[in-house]
Parts: sequence; structure tokens; C-alpha cells
Amino acid sequence: RSCRRDPVLVILPDEKSCVRLAAILNRQGLQTGFYVARDLNFYNITASHEYEHERLCVLSGILDGRYDAVITTPDAALGYTVPPSRLIESRFVLEYGKTSIDPEEFSRFLSGLGYVRVELVDAAGQFACRGGIFDVYPSVAQYTDVDGNLHFDSTPFRIELFGDEIDRMEIFDPETQRMTVTLDKVEFSPAR
Repeated sequence: RSCRRDPVLVILPDEKSCVRLAAILNRQGLQTGFYVARDLNFYNITASHEYEHERLCVLSGILDGRYDAVITTPDAALGYTVPPSRLIESRFVLEYGKTSIDPEEFSRFLSGLGYVRVELVDAAGQFACRGGIFDVYPSVAQYTDVDGNLHFDSTPFRIELFGDEIDRMEIFDPETQRMTVTLDKVEFSPAR
């Protein structure tokens, strides 16, 4: 990770101030991450994990050296989170022509990473499986296209299998289901 740089940490009193400063810094051309406070649930419900995905995205961006600045509140900065080594260890890499996938094991593996199985992915933290086709919507991923270009994003990708070999791997638009970028490699983090 030769592009790694340490970002400046800015702690502001409230989220409104954080959002305002992040917008200003982004307009100035600085890559800025907003590390939101943890959303605590005191009862077991099926809730949105949007804040958790945003937090993982920022933590991964810090590890990858993508940010010039990270802005947060005191509550968020003082909260416990996943250690960097654990986040690095839990990343998963798929490479065209090199990775073999057993569909049942891969489904269990994705569930173990916190992904929820659905019929049709429309939000981060979900995956769908239809025969030999997997749609995965990571909260953050590093995509390498067939031309060697890197993309850091939270967009879904599709894997089409031929047996247990990857036949095609592409980013797709969840609204139209159309493929947009053919991929050579995907590295993605857990959903929770």
C-alpha cells in the first residue's frame, strides 16, 4: 500500500459542524471522511446498519490511505471499534481466474461477514444468490478493473460462476441491473 498517508483527525462538537467542514474540505479537493457515532440499539430488531457501514467505510479508507482528513465528534472518537489488524484480516479478495468458489460455502461465508441474504440487492450489506450468480453489495470495496484501474466505492458487484470458477465479475447498477465495469479483482470488507 504505497499510497498510504496518515490523515489529520479533526474533532468537532457536533455532527452539524462535521458535515459543514467536510463539505468545505471536499470542495477544496481534500479527501475527507466523516466518522459517525455508533447508533446504539437496546433491543433486538432488524434495523438499518447504515451508520455501521459508513464507519467501516471510513476505517477502511484510513487503512488504505485514501483520506487527507477524518472528521468526527468526541462520542464517535472515544467509542471502541474494530482493531486495524482485525479489519485487515477480515477483508476478502476475489480474483478472476485465481479464486474458486463453492456457492454454499460462499453463502455461509458472506453471512458470517454480516451480509444479509435477500432476493435482490438494493443496499450495502446484502447479497443475493441465484444458482451460479452472486450479487454482493459491500459497504466498501476496492475494485480493480480489467485495465488495472482502481475504484474505491460502495457499489454492488456480480460474480457469475462456471462450476466453481469465476466466469465473469462486474460492477452493476442496482436499479437497472446492467453491468457497468468488468473487474479483474475485488477486495471487500465485512458488512458488520
